[in-house]
Amino acid sequence: MTTNVQQNSFQDHLAAMEARIIALCEQDMSVADFYRRMLELTVNGLGEGGAIWQGSLDGQFNCVAHINLNLAGIEPGGAQFELLSAALSHSVETVSPLVLPENNSTNLLNSGLGPHMVNKANNSLIFVPIIIRKGQVVAVLVLIAPEGVDARALKGYTNFIAGLCDRAGFFLLKQEIRNQEKTIGYSDRLRQYSAALHSSLEPKRVCYALANYAQEMLGVYRCMAGTFNIKGKFRMQSVSGLESVAIKSNFIKTISEIAKHVCKNGKALIVDNPNAAMTDISDGDELLTAARCYMLEAKAAIMGIFPISADDKVVGVLVVERAQEIPFDQGQLKNIEILTQEAASALNNSLKYRDMPLSLASRALAVIRNKIYAMGALRKAIWACFLFIVFGLPAIIQLPVKNIGAAELIAIDGREVYVATDGQIDTVNVKEGDLVNKDMVLASLDLSEIESLIDMAVSKINQKQQAYDQAKAKGDAISEELLILEIAELTAQANEYKRKKNEELQIKSPVDGRIFTQQNHINKLTGMPVQRGQSILDVVPEDSPWEFIVNVPEDQAGDILKADYQNKGKSAEHKQEFKAHILMLACPDQIFEAKVLSISPRAHIETAGNQKYRNVISIRVQAPKELTETIDLRQGMKASVAIECGKNSLYYVVTRQFKDFWRVSTF
Repeated sequence: MTTNVQQNSFQDHLAAMEARIIALCEQDMSVADFYRRMLELTVNGLGEGGAIWQGSLDGQFNCVAHINLNLAGIEPGGAQFELLSAALSHSVETVSPLVLPENNSTNLLNSGLGPHMVNKANNSLIFVPIIIRKGQVVAVLVLIAPEGVDARALKGYTNFIAGLCDRAGFFLLKQEIRNQEKTIGYSDRLRQYSAALHSSLEPKRVCYALANYAQEMLGVYRCMAGTFNIKGKFRMQSVSGLESVAIKSNFIKTISEIAKHVCKNGKALIVDNPNAAMTDISDGDELLTAARCYMLEAKAAIMGIFPISADDKVVGVLVVERAQEIPFDQGQLKNIEILTQEAASALNNSLKYRDMPLSLASRALAVIRNKIYAMGALRKAIWACFLFIVFGLPAIIQLPVKNIGAAELIAIDGREVYVATDGQIDTVNVKEGDLVNKDMVLASLDLSEIESLIDMAVSKINQKQQAYDQAKAKGDAISEELLILEIAELTAQANEYKRKKNEELQIKSPVDGRIFTQQNHINKLTGMPVQRGQSILDVVPEDSPWEFIVNVPEDQAGDILKADYQNKGKSAEHKQEFKAHILMLACPDQIFEAKVLSISPRAHIETAGNQKYRNVISIRVQAPKELTETIDLRQGMKASVAIECGKNSLYYVVTRQFKDFWRVSTF
């Protein structure tokens, strides 16, 4: 009866110990704490001592927890330490538990270590591997059993401990997974941090990413980041948690001066004990004292200022502040080094970009963008309407595109009166504005010479006629024939002189009409020597239609030429009819609309005065009926004519001349 009670009590004890170990495996703690607590529970329940040896990558074992190893002489340098090493290696190789009975009881259990490797202590030793994956041993639990335990009971003893080690393996596996998740999460944050750094070439955005990611990944109170250029100018760009920084505030100015000196020194500055600035004791370091005074104002217990270098020059700084008096450990310093190294290239690129010629304009646009983000909804709507009116409407409103040129009025049926032969004008029979009929003599050349020639020819004919009459009376047939030929020749010569007098020396009107030549020019004609084909007078029929000859400068005729070219490829019903607007210099208070008759296929040179010449495109424009009814038209009247050549946006109409000038000037 007593034996059963003891057995039940021991089983309850084991169950309670197992429950505590199961609960231990569910807790979140470090691996070292877990090994220590598990060893304590196992030794308290099943043995008198023990240890946990953790394996390393190089095959060595490190003791991470131990209790009473001297009972079996397996402490470092103990009598059985060599046995311990062999047993640990055997357990890892076989991935199975190993039992070494007390007092050389190898006849009971064969350890497999050989005849020389036997346990000489009074306590049995149990080696159980802790496995996290199949075949992967991470640690070995060594248990020193109580004295007097029957070696035959050790098999069940070992199986129970192996079950506990399996649970420990699950805990370690979970911890490894958690560590991997943390590592992956840290790597993801680093990738996000790198993407945020290099997503913008604006130093403020780079520093904003550096300050905020550094605060998150380091788990500190506050981080700040600034830039330092080769001219020695420092600017604090960002404080973690703040989108913009008040550069002129005393708080920022103080830390900026401290960070500027750190950048010039090129060495990190870590400051603690801010209360030392309140004492009278001075160590002579003004920078350190200023940093501590700032820490008192900023309520920081530990502060580190780390310069950021790229291409052997300092380009910025990272300020890390902690609210607790916990110094920076090696892990945090390593993370800070990683953060600053990644930020170095981004800051260096952003500073180089800021020094480019057009970076000032891009920064101005960025400032405008930030101001827009800061505006309220109503102000945004008002500004949007204003910008739409200024920039949007000109792109929507369509206006006619016009090419303007100087024009001269001419009569379509107007005729010029030409001189038929060389000579000198003797008389002019008309004046400006006279109505004339066709073939009316308008002017005559000098007739004295031709009339004398006619008189001489008539006199010779009369003489030959008398000689002919005498020869006929004598019956001289030969003389008669000769005289007849001479008379005929002289008669033809006289007729030619008369024809020349009537047709060449007398200048006649080619049509019915009115003289449009200026009177001062007519007054100069008398006595003027002229050449054959020279025009001296203009005659315009009363019912003649009028048109304008418009000369558009070549550098202003691009739109009309383009529209004319496009017009040629269209069918007759789809061709565009060009309109013209006429402003007469004699009647500037009224604008007349007209139709374009034709566009010259070639350009010609026009004199612009003072021996200046330019290429022009000539365009014929019909004079409208309203114009003839309003003004008494005169040949050669001047006007300005605007020719419509399609529609385009108001923006194009206003800026096209400047754009054309810019393109030609910068070609």
